[in-house]
Amino acid sequence: MAYDIHNSQTRDMYSDDYGMYDQTGYYGGGFRYHCEIDIDEALKPLFAKLAEYDHQRMILEKNGGHIDDLDELTRLLTSPVILETRFEKQTASLAEQMKLRSTVRDIHSDLRMNVRQLRNLMPVFYVCRIMRDHWADYSLIVEDLYMSPGYPVVDERFMKLMQSGHENYFLRLSQFRERINKYNRDLKKTSAQKTDDFLYESGRYVLQAAWHEDQRLGFLAADILRLPEFFQAVELLYLCLSAELCELRSAVNGNLRVFFEKIYPQPAILAFLEILTGLEGDMLNTLPQHAIRLYRKLSTAFSKFLATEVSWGERKSRMPLWKILYGNFSRPEIIAGELAGDRALKSAGKKLEDESSAIVNGIIKGNYGGKPAILS
Repeated sequence: MAYDIHNSQTRDMYSDDYGMYDQTGYYGGGFRYHCEIDIDEALKPLFAKLAEYDHQRMILEKNGGHIDDLDELTRLLTSPVILETRFEKQTASLAEQMKLRSTVRDIHSDLRMNVRQLRNLMPVFYVCRIMRDHWADYSLIVEDLYMSPGYPVVDERFMKLMQSGHENYFLRLSQFRERINKYNRDLKKTSAQKTDDFLYESGRYVLQAAWHEDQRLGFLAADILRLPEFFQAVELLYLCLSAELCELRSAVNGNLRVFFEKIYPQPAILAFLEILTGLEGDMLNTLPQHAIRLYRKLSTAFSKFLATEVSWGERKSRMPLWKILYGNFSRPEIIAGELAGDRALKSAGKKLEDESSAIVNGIIKGNYGGKPAILS
C-alpha cells in the first residue's frame, strides 16, 4: 500500500477536518508535531485483531456455540490494541468505536474506519483510504484495507463514512483498484501512486458527475433485473447535466479511455468522451439543454416501468414493482429470485431498454459537431 502523498497530483492541502497541513509537521489547530510512519506496519496489530474477531464470529454464526464462545468474542472486542500513530502510541479496543476511529486517523489523516451492526447485533468493520475532493460533492475511497465478511454494501458505488461529525457518502472507487493494478502490471507500471492518480482522474472528472446517491433505486433495478441500456443512459445523462464539460474536454486522456473501455466498461461514456474532444464552446452549451429533455423522457419511461404490476409472494399477489423494490432494498437477491420469469416485468423491461438505447443514441449521434461515435 506504500504511496507518497506529497508527490501526488491529488495531494490534499488539508491534513484533517480541523487544521491546515504545514510541511514543518505542525497543525494550525493544535500545533502537534508528527512524524511519518509505515502505515502497513502501523495497521498490522489492528488487522490481526479484526481477523481473529471475524473468524470467531463467523464460527459462532455458522455452528452456534456456548457461553465460553461469547466470552471469547467479548474478550476480543474489549481487549486493547496498541497502535503506533504519527504522534504517539495509543490504545483502543474494538468496542471503543469513536476512540478507535480517531486513532486510525492519527496513523494517517486519509484513513477511515467504519462500524456496522448485523441483524444478529454483531459488529462488522471496514477500514479504507480516501482522497478528499473539496471541489465536488463526494470524496473518493481509493483503497479497501480491511472489510469484515458480511459487511453490508447495498450499492458498490457508494459507502457511508464519518466525516466532520456525521456520515457522508463517498464514491467507492476502490472496487476498481485490483483491475487497474493488473492493467498497470501488464505495462510494467506498478507504482501505487499511479493507481491512485488513475482512480482520481476517473472519479474527479467523470464519476463525480455520472454517479449520484439518488440513482440508487434505479441502479438497484438495473442490476438485479439486468437492464444494461438503462444503466448506461442514466450515467451518460448525469454526466452531460452535472459535469463541467469544458474541464472534462480538456481532461480526456489515455487513462480515462482505458478506464471506460477496460476497467469499468461503459461504451456510452467512452463514445461520449471521444465526441466531446471535437465539440466547440457553443455546441457544448446546447448539449445540456438537449440532455435535460432526454432526461425527462427517461424519467417518464422509468416511472412507467416502476408502475408495472408483477406477481409477488406465495399467493402471487399483483402489486407494483416500486413497492417491492423499496420494501426489499437491502435484500436484492430476494427480488431477483422471486421475479425471475415474470412476463409483465420482462415486457416492461424491454420497453425501458429500447427507450434507454434511443436516448443514448440521441446523445452520442446527436448533431453537436465533431465526428459522431458509433456504439458497438
